[in-house]
Amino acid sequence: MAHNIHVQYDGGVDSLQNGVRAIKMVDENREEQWYYPEGENDEFRRGRIRQFVENTIKFYRYKDIDYVSSYALYRNYGIQRVSFDNCSYIGEYAFYSCSNLKDAFFSMCTVVDNSAFHICPYLRNISFPKCERIGDHAFGGCIRLSSVFFPECITIGNDAFERCVNCASVFIPKCEEIGYGAFGGCEYLREISLPNVKSVGSYAFGQCYRLSIVTLMKCNTINNNAFNSCHRLTKLYLTGSSVCKLSAQYVSYISYGFNSTPIAGYTSYTSGEAGYIYVPQSLVDDYKNDIYWSYYSNKILPC
Repeated sequence: MAHNIHVQYDGGVDSLQNGVRAIKMVDENREEQWYYPEGENDEFRRGRIRQFVENTIKFYRYKDIDYVSSYALYRNYGIQRVSFDNCSYIGEYAFYSCSNLKDAFFSMCTVVDNSAFHICPYLRNISFPKCERIGDHAFGGCIRLSSVFFPECITIGNDAFERCVNCASVFIPKCEEIGYGAFGGCEYLREISLPNVKSVGSYAFGQCYRLSIVTLMKCNTINNNAFNSCHRLTKLYLTGSSVCKLSAQYVSYISYGFNSTPIAGYTSYTSGEAGYIYVPQSLVDDYKNDIYWSYYSNKILPC
């Protein structure tokens, strides 16, 4: 039995801001439609919609939908798989806490907004080949997500993949900005190469306990505690053409940039193996004389 959901809206620029004006659900034996404006008194109508969806629809295949509105399938417990052919935008909390969602395929989506898939604990397979921006908490708490593959993504928001504890692979070759805590707690991530990242947010890779090798090729700024508690971080490559800024609130806090890592002398998890920072030969002295990097002057080596 084929099932489809069509999201209807009134077109124009306001559609993305004001959200869904109507949801129409169709299957082989039944057709129901409820119109509701966005607002504070729509919870009853939303409840009826969610109940209908949970009881009848497990797999959605959308072909003609341009976007998914904020809260469109918020806490829907029946949905297991979604596929969108032409959707370009996913609104805030659109699939928030869909506890049985396993697969999400969006071939044309360019924006995944804040908390769109936050706390989807069974989400394993995702495909977003065109996505350029990932919002705050977008996939946070997706504990079964094993890989992050976003070949066109430029910006990753705060806590975007926070506590994706089984994530072992990250491919974001065009990404330029990684937000606060974006990959915090991705415990199975072991190595990452970021060829275009210019800014790494505070705690971006905090508590990535198995992360041992990081390569930043064009990075301008590493914010405070970006690699906090990366217990196995032994190799950090900074291969850009100028000194990467190590940001901290106060000079006395610089040690916290790599707190509880082998780079800062914490070798309990590496059998005594120390950590080092590798930079271009021409910049070794510049790094060692920098007011912030000088704290790690004995750990700075030429590539």
